[in-house]
Amino acid sequence: MDKLCILVRELLPLHEADVCSLAAAATIEEHLQQCEECRRRREQLRAVLPGEEAAASRDVEELKPATPLAKLWRRALLRAAAWVLAGLLGVAALLLTVCTLRGDGYTWFSLPAYITAEKLADAVTDMHPIRMRKYIAFTGVGPQDELEIRQKLQALALEEGVHISEGWSQLSRCAADDGVQELSVFFTVWRAGKSYTVEFPGSLWEPFAQKAALRYPLVTDNSTGRYVEPLWLDALADALCTHDPG
Repeated sequence: MDKLCILVRELLPLHEADVCSLAAAATIEEHLQQCEECRRRREQLRAVLPGEEAAASRDVEELKPATPLAKLWRRALLRAAAWVLAGLLGVAALLLTVCTLRGDGYTWFSLPAYITAEKLADAVTDMHPIRMRKYIAFTGVGPQDELEIRQKLQALALEEGVHISEGWSQLSRCAADDGVQELSVFFTVWRAGKSYTVEFPGSLWEPFAQKAALRYPLVTDNSTGRYVEPLWLDALADALCTHDPG
């Protein structure tokens, strides 16, 4: 069997369905006149059961190129879907922008606030001075720079046995209030074998700023789920709080 036989046998279903080009059909017919084996294959194909022939015809129909009308219809549907999607996005952007201006809870700018809070939490957990300087807003209240934060956290660990093991944020705790982005930074703190969750409320004064200032924290005892005020709380607040709303 030569290559032409293989090609003709692959094209026979399309040829029988009359969807081949004129040049291809002429080549196939010329080959069939010379090749008995390929003629036998065509007869076998024509002897397909009616149900199978109908299914084969449907498969061939799917291979036919779409008509110009079908192309226009498909293009119109895609264009309509694009306009609907653009409209929905526009409405969502408008609503979220209005919420931002009015200071009503979750807004369009809550996501960058959340990202900043996550990065700030990681920087403090790792006590990484460069990243702390990048993500903490120093306002003149509390520690004046990232090195002071690091020194106070190290002193807290040595003198009080208080260690920060991990930090994170929650998108649901990020919201807007009169144009100021409010966020929360959480830390898991360990002391004497007990774990606590410490939540520092924070503020982001510009929608896309990367620096946040932290306020006095709330502490939850993870064993009881209750708010507590441990003796080391003021020292931890003194190490991290850079904003006092008064």
